[in-house]
Amino acid sequence: MKLLKKAPFMEAAGDKGHNIFAELGIALLVFLTAQTAMGIIQVVGMIGGIFFDPMLANVLIKAEQPAEYSEILQAFTASLWTVLPMLYSNAILILCPILYCKFFEKRKPSTLGFVKKGAVPQYLVGIVCGFVMFSAIFFVCMLLGGVKLDGVSKDISTPSGIGIIAAFFFGYLIQGMAEEVFCRGYLMVTISRRYSVTTGVLVSSAVFALLHIANPGLSVLAFVNLFLYGVFAALLMIRFNNIWLAGAFHSVWNFTQGNFYGVSVSGMAKTQSILTSHGTDVPAFINGGAFGFEGGICMTMVIVSGIIALFVSIKLKERKSRTE
Repeated sequence: MKLLKKAPFMEAAGDKGHNIFAELGIALLVFLTAQTAMGIIQVVGMIGGIFFDPMLANVLIKAEQPAEYSEILQAFTASLWTVLPMLYSNAILILCPILYCKFFEKRKPSTLGFVKKGAVPQYLVGIVCGFVMFSAIFFVCMLLGGVKLDGVSKDISTPSGIGIIAAFFFGYLIQGMAEEVFCRGYLMVTISRRYSVTTGVLVSSAVFALLHIANPGLSVLAFVNLFLYGVFAALLMIRFNNIWLAGAFHSVWNFTQGNFYGVSVSGMAKTQSILTSHGTDVPAFINGGAFGFEGGICMTMVIVSGIIALFVSIKLKERKSRTE
């Protein structure tokens, strides 16, 4: 008996895939093509930041002493001129896998999980679940003494602050979906055509974790947690037979940690948020340290619980379908 069976949308992709090395090579080309186009947009934003962001200008131009690489990196990851173009440019990472599948593999967008039936309700469920699950991590970390909630942020007291938070929300809607399209909708499904679904889940989850390898503050536990998140997101798609729920979940997960609770998102600098909080002086494995909660044991506990719950739900659904 197979550990995992293909979801209906995956069945439509067929079973005539290339060998795994060829598929990974093609995926790399698709990713680099998207990154090249995204990079142009991001460079334009960075140039704008150098001229119009006082913080960046101070670090790069006005500082009395040459800035260290870590200081420059932190300045760029904290600048709206860098972060927002980066988020919105991810629309290209959504488009490239869809176009590759359409023109080279003759596959419809539905084979990447863009199933029309129930799209809106599934997306709304994903929004709620993403908020609830990351909130669970936050409050587990609070119970373990790893974080303290300071209160409501002054960012929401001005129209500009509210506007920036809104810009992050819509940016994350794109960014979260982009990573799901590339890693799960495209790569997981593509590999699962010739190999088992389990192989597709594991390989795509490893690739997802590797995409974050250059993020500031990455630790071994953070890498493991990113891999586990990939498994969780893959099971979401398999269980609910679409990409909408997983994409919305991922988007709101990132927005909730960065712009609701005000913590670091995968090692990136804190930005404008609805609430403010700060990590306490505990071992980094509890609250994730510089990487944020995704690098901590609280994330591990919650995400493993989610994986187990989804796996059991998938098996129960399979058993029910066999008895009907």
